[in-house]
Amino acid sequence: IHSLIDGVVIGIGFEADFKIGLASTVAVLLHKLPVGISVTAIFLHSGIERRKTVVRAWIVALATPVGALISFFIVQSVSEALLGLLLAFSAGALIYVGASDLLPETHKNFKRSNILLVLIGVSLVYFVSIFLGGY
Repeated sequence: IHSLIDGVVIGIGFEADFKIGLASTVAVLLHKLPVGISVTAIFLHSGIERRKTVVRAWIVALATPVGALISFFIVQSVSEALLGLLLAFSAGALIYVGASDLLPETHKNFKRSNILLVLIGVSLVYFVSIFLGGY
């Protein structure tokens, strides 16, 4: 479901504006690579067969483009106001995940490097928004 929602964010982004869709795609891909490697390693380390692990990885990986395509075609028929609400919901969902999952981990394992990485992430988002022209 998580991967499907990532795809929905991408689809809504492309419907709103090409730059938003592109930025969403890059962000999701940067997120998917380490997560995919981690999940695959966990499956293999848990003793799940390699073949089953590969099948599960493909199912998870393909859920994102499926979600993107479905949402892209569905949101083409919505009003601009509803599209704006969907964009706000998508952004809020991503911020919620970051704030509820990642920031508590940073506080649990307090290190200056963790704080620095959070600040780098926030700065990256800021510079991407400048690149996109204020979105």
